[in-house]
Amino acid sequence: MNDLNLLKNFPKDKPFLEHKNAVLSAPVRHIFMIGVVWFLKNQFNCKSIKLLEIGSWFGASTLSWAQGLKEYYNSEGEITCIDAWEPFFDLSQHSNEDYVKEMEELLSSDYAYNVFIHNMNTLPNGIITNHHRDKSTNILPKLDSDSFDIIFIDADHTYEPVKKDIKESLRLVKDGGIICGDDLNLQLHEIDSENAKKNKDKDFVKDPLSKKNFHPGVTLAVEELFGEVSSWGGFWGMQKKGDNWVKFSLKDMQVVYPEHFTKDHIQKAKDHIKERSGCLTGKRKEFQENFIQLGFSIENAYQIAKQAKSSNGVQIAETYQKCIKIAGEEIYWYRVRSDSLKLSKKIEEQCLRHLSTARIHFFERGRLNKLLLQAPHFFLYLLQEVH
Repeated sequence: MNDLNLLKNFPKDKPFLEHKNAVLSAPVRHIFMIGVVWFLKNQFNCKSIKLLEIGSWFGASTLSWAQGLKEYYNSEGEITCIDAWEPFFDLSQHSNEDYVKEMEELLSSDYAYNVFIHNMNTLPNGIITNHHRDKSTNILPKLDSDSFDIIFIDADHTYEPVKKDIKESLRLVKDGGIICGDDLNLQLHEIDSENAKKNKDKDFVKDPLSKKNFHPGVTLAVEELFGEVSSWGGFWGMQKKGDNWVKFSLKDMQVVYPEHFTKDHIQKAKDHIKERSGCLTGKRKEFQENFIQLGFSIENAYQIAKQAKSSNGVQIAETYQKCIKIAGEEIYWYRVRSDSLKLSKKIEEQCLRHLSTARIHFFERGRLNKLLLQAPHFFLYLLQEVH
């Protein structure tokens, strides 16, 4: 798969994304990237914009930014890319990860860089592109302040590099412009922060609280410099408003699928968008439909079923049946008041007794967001037990 002869024989006017590592981020994030271009056009209606991309890899994200320029700016704009295209992982921290070894090989052999150059040559006429093959720490200080409308950060995901890229980008973006980035799988309020700090020099780890994989360096750096940010499926962003940074919405954006995506990329993006709108897919869709048939509201059925993980679907299905038996009709999210310690303990005991497996999937981020059973007789039972 790393044979450059395959690239040489590939049509020169067609983007090359056939390699399994060509699109490293979730395809749906590229939809939101194009959405950011739509957002700026909708707000300011200027004739062209300038983008800065820190971390370009094969050029898949660059192609998506170009798609945004084509859709909303008649291919008028400029994209500047910064990437060293050289090995950067600390192998003492990532000795067992196969994906790290694969990426290091693609970088050291110049395969990734050659694919990037090929893909840049396929961009629409009118879009100005330039790239710097160097570390961002060497290039960013040389760029003019207030010169970019969008800055996209997707380079080294460990804490210090992400923090440095964001801090330097703060002065480079224009007022009204956007700083955004990839791979914010979880924000700080969703994770075990102490565990994240211990692993800030690692690229990708599992959070013990949410049981989800994430990039601790990205989470910590984004939180430190912005706090909670706008986020869509791992793609994050903040808008500059004078001396402040504010969240922004892509609620009404048009859904534009990148032309360079394969059929598989497009299908994955469509499935993700369906799930965001309450339409689950696969096993989780089956769960949702089963709950609706049993009398659950559409919203509650969605909220429950979207937590399911197919890795132990049978066990989850059995637990759901226990939930249904106890609740009767509906179950919903409920935050226990901090001063209701007895009630909190009683709910905890009931959940442990009846929903031991479901706790992993239902109880968000280990807080006192417990699955409270709505059936009146059960709630009254809890109150009687407490008082």
